[in-house]
Amino acid sequence: MLKQSPKTKLGAPACLVLISTISGLTASAAQTSPDRGAATQSLASDSVVDQIGIDIHLSFFNTPYNKFDSLVRPALAELGIRHVRDGALTAGNSGALNTYYKRLSALAADGIKSSLVTFDATTPAYVTDLAKLDDVYNQAGRAVEFFEGSNEPNLKKNPEWANIGRERQKELYQAAHGNPDLAGVAVIGPSPWGASAQQLGDISANVDFGNWHIYSGGQYPEATGKASLSDYLEQARGLYSGKPVVATEAGYHSAMNVPAGKHRPTPEKIIARYLPRMVLWDLKSGVVRTYVYELIDSFNKGDTDPESNFGLIRYDGSRKPAFNAIKNLIGIFADSGAVPHPQTLDWSQSSKDDAVRSMLFQRSDGSFLLALWLAVPAWDPDQRTEIASKTVSTDITLPNTIGKATALAFTDEGTVVSQDAVIEGHKLSLNLKDTLTVLRLQ
Repeated sequence: MLKQSPKTKLGAPACLVLISTISGLTASAAQTSPDRGAATQSLASDSVVDQIGIDIHLSFFNTPYNKFDSLVRPALAELGIRHVRDGALTAGNSGALNTYYKRLSALAADGIKSSLVTFDATTPAYVTDLAKLDDVYNQAGRAVEFFEGSNEPNLKKNPEWANIGRERQKELYQAAHGNPDLAGVAVIGPSPWGASAQQLGDISANVDFGNWHIYSGGQYPEATGKASLSDYLEQARGLYSGKPVVATEAGYHSAMNVPAGKHRPTPEKIIARYLPRMVLWDLKSGVVRTYVYELIDSFNKGDTDPESNFGLIRYDGSRKPAFNAIKNLIGIFADSGAVPHPQTLDWSQSSKDDAVRSMLFQRSDGSFLLALWLAVPAWDPDQRTEIASKTVSTDITLPNTIGKATALAFTDEGTVVSQDAVIEGHKLSLNLKDTLTVLRLQ
């Protein structure tokens, strides 16, 4: 969904270290099933925070993104976001470009790294000069971690998009990896979307990471079938065989009166339920990073326009429940210490309900975080009706090394309710719902 501003035009390599570091998260994400009593390999708690990125539009000078110092920068800091996605802009007004890169550089000073989309001939007014990637890197505060191929090029109505994209991706790969100053920057492929995407063919030789946009159209994150995560990852294999995939856009919009046949909406409170589950499910499924689309509603065209309703923040600057949900997810899992060798935990849960999902994490202080939820829909996107939540009661059996448990339950407002859990005979009882619950185990 990354777009240019509608009114303002802006006038093998050492990166393998980055690739192996990020890919290592996905390799360990395939945890053994813990639901029937097997010891579970944990992940580092902070891997959840590193999984999360967010799409921004710092060059949208006629939108709330122009409130950089009063809205954008403080909101990113409040969330605890470490990764953003925007554009590698080289064309247009020098003053506008200078403002844009000052903003990216300021985020770099805050410890936030960027993935920057390069533009090709399918967007002729914005074509990125690949000879200037070094300048882009430096002007963006030397905190660029990815250069990315064209955004949704097959939707630009250029019949030559696939030929353009194949050649352009080769040029991008060579330009980035042929420049020693960009040795720490990895290359992501373009993000064609929809039925025609496969026309691009397999371009895995010219990417470090594949790329897909994960928009389920209101389906729950763990759904199967058409427009599910598994469906999109299978489509991505046609373009990026053998390469790990970055979801450079993912999320839901709340334009509840969008016409039938368009991108289906999801209510704000359901989005707050789904987004934490989406992040964890992507991590567990091997997605390298998930960039939530987007930080702020870019437009103000009402509840029939999806592009006016994707943000975690409304056009007027107020926070949506999903903002709170992502903020609290990051707050729970953030860990300043290293966990080089996450340990296993021998635990089990008694329910035989197939909807139960779990992931285990360890913090640097040795404590564990056990994420639990039900992989069930809360919303019917076709009928546009809410589905009544079910509750599954289960007993969690823990080893005798665990003496204290705290349940952190997410709500539809994105807030978290904390409650001590009573452990009796190494067991505690828990009611699981489609909202995320995290057990802090010490």
